[in-house]
Amino acid sequence: MGAHESYERLEFLGDAVLGMVVGEQLYKLYPFRGEGFLTEMRSKIVNRGSLSDISRKMGIPSLIEFDHKSMGHSVARTMGGDALEALIGAVYLDRGYLHTRRFVLDRILSRNFSLKELETLEVNYKSRMMEYARRQKWDNLEFVTFEEGPEGRSKVYKVEIRNGDVVLGTASDPKKKIAEQKAAEVALQSLQVSNGNGEVA
Repeated sequence: MGAHESYERLEFLGDAVLGMVVGEQLYKLYPFRGEGFLTEMRSKIVNRGSLSDISRKMGIPSLIEFDHKSMGHSVARTMGGDALEALIGAVYLDRGYLHTRRFVLDRILSRNFSLKELETLEVNYKSRMMEYARRQKWDNLEFVTFEEGPEGRSKVYKVEIRNGDVVLGTASDPKKKIAEQKAAEVALQSLQVSNGNGEVA
């Protein structure tokens, strides 16, 4: 197994563990709120932008060695968040769920988020992506959905955001709406669109 493959596998595992810890915590903190609210709150915490910011605060990007020329600026901008998820995956494999849960709650949630502020924060990456496309006068923006998964098991929705033949962002999730939001976030990151004003940063 090569280093690149190992890194992506740890990132995949860390993403799942992070989502589990955050989901469990929100479930306990908001016993009377519905699935939609909990899902939206989780997406405000577990998104590429916030994870990249937290990674920078923790100094993780300075520990990553990569070829800037071959990987490109947009990939480099999100690499910190990917590395943070890989770190969470490594902690989980090494120390188990309970230790990883404490790590996520103490080092990520409590230090970087105010749940009260998040409750009123509006984040809709799909709408932001469509607004950006409108300002750019793009007529061919599409959210293309595929269903993936083995026969007889739960399906996963894969969403590609396309402008004509160009794929701007791709993401997958068991829920179609969340996959769309994730794909839109990836697209906005790759286009270097700043927060919500539709302009290139």
